[in-house]
Amino acid sequence: MAKQPSYHSLQLFSGRLTLTLYALLLAVISFSVPLRETASVTLWAFQVIPLLLFLPGMLKKNWRTYIWLCFILLLYFLVSVLNIFSPTVLITDYVELALICSLFITAMLFCRWRQRYLKCECPAQ
Repeated sequence: MAKQPSYHSLQLFSGRLTLTLYALLLAVISFSVPLRETASVTLWAFQVIPLLLFLPGMLKKNWRTYIWLCFILLLYFLVSVLNIFSPTVLITDYVELALICSLFITAMLFCRWRQRYLKCECPAQ
């Protein structure tokens, strides 16, 4: 008989990795905005504040918050790809794209494993 995966440890690991990638993405965005020709506080706020709105739900390990984060990350992915194909591409654009893709994957895995963990903890009555 195959051993069942430990959803507790999987969701803990993916949750920590997601928060780490989230912090790195915020740092890269904060670092790359001043390097742009159109750098301004407004541009920085427009890029960072939507991501910061998810922080309370992420700290509470609410899997629905992670799903919404993934939806918003798709928009960041779109902007990042457009930045990479622009004539003024920066190395931080490639780092940002890699972080967005990694964050999307880990957040989706967290949602899956968190739901299974909660389902195993609370059997149907």
